Amino acid sequence: MAALDVDNFIFSGMWPRLQQLLKFVTNETEWYPYDVALNYVRTADHTRIHPDAEKHQEEFTLLLYLSEGLTPSNFGETNWVVMKKDDGILSYIGPGGEVYETIAAVAPKFGRMVIFKNNIEHSAHPPSTSYFGGRYSFAVKVGRTKRLAFIKRVYERMEGVMMDENMKTFNQQLMVGMHDNPNKSKVTTDQLVKFFKKVAKMAKNQRTEEADRVFQHALQSF
Repeated sequence: MAALDVDNFIFSGMWPRLQQLLKFVTNETEWYPYDVALNYVRTADHTRIHPDAEKHQEEFTLLLYLSEGLTPSNFGETNWVVMKKDDGILSYIGPGGEVYETIAAVAPKFGRMVIFKNNIEHSAHPPSTSYFGGRYSFAVKVGRTKRLAFIKRVYERMEGVMMDENMKTFNQQLMVGMHDNPNKSKVTTDQLVKFFKKVAKMAKNQRTEEADRVFQHALQSF
């Protein structure tokens, strides 16, 4: 997976088209991206079942399939699943014994776009060995408003930095939705945008410091 710059993406020619699609599907116009990426799945990859959002979050993922020549017999489909209820055996097996049931699947036809509520668990099926090449897709995840998108960006980016106790508390508040409503939170959307830039800079600096430590350690080993 290759993550792309969200702030650059909103000025691309593609984003206005996706906004029109979102308006058509939801009749809402304030959707805002928080994650943009190019995904690549190979035959030997082991994909996992996952949601893109928490249950309380109303978000969508837009998925554009980019691999030419993939047919249903080559697999590569996106599957949406629900966990089966415990029948007494699953709890006996313990963690890792979960059983899922497919509720929908879409074949990755070249140029096809899928839009779905991303708090539903799903996974990508790797292509078969009979297909030469990988399964490429372009994924855009959107929050209901710019504020909600930046809340998601902030707490996801905070996971990659060293946090003090105040930052940990704020991170937890963001994750459970305590600042979702601007009328109930003292934190403005502009402050969230500025805080995201600050956290992104912190993450970059910490990665640089870690790389320097590794380099210095390598030099000392000679």
